[in-house]
Amino acid sequence: MVEWITALLERKSATSGDGPRAASCWLALRLENGRTLTVFDSRTLSDPLRTGERYTFLLSLATAYHMQRISEPELREDEENTGNVESIEENLAHLAHSRYPWRLSARQELAGIVRALRWRCPQQAHLAAHPRLYERRAVLIETPFGHLITSASLIERLIGAAPASGDALEWEGGRLDLWAARP
Repeated sequence: MVEWITALLERKSATSGDGPRAASCWLALRLENGRTLTVFDSRTLSDPLRTGERYTFLLSLATAYHMQRISEPELREDEENTGNVESIEENLAHLAHSRYPWRLSARQELAGIVRALRWRCPQQAHLAAHPRLYERRAVLIETPFGHLITSASLIERLIGAAPASGDALEWEGGRLDLWAARP
């Protein structure tokens, strides 16, 4: 089952300017572990959402920096530094909880595992949803905080090869975009 990212909508900050970005905003989402995600809402999908309430969000990794595949030997090397971790999934979760804060800004590393290459969102009731939500085929990445989506072309451009199911990826910074929210 795909578990999206559940967080408290802490703040909405409208952007200023003219043109297509005039009707957009930044969201501050507080995760259960106390960390904050900054999310771009280019279509003001968050209008019906109220600050101070918990929602489940589908977020898209729109940009990222220095993405790379993490091989099992690299994970094992890191296990020596972070403790005895048995699987890639446990290691990624351990790394994310201990060393890597979940906030997309420069010099902060994140990790996840590619779970599907052409994932499509099932029809569900949402308080807010991007108009292309149900037609978009996306790469589904599992992180310790929930699943997010991105494009295969972004991954291919950053790592120099097409993504494969099961790939363990690590990246620095970037931008998350809001694609859907539900109570």
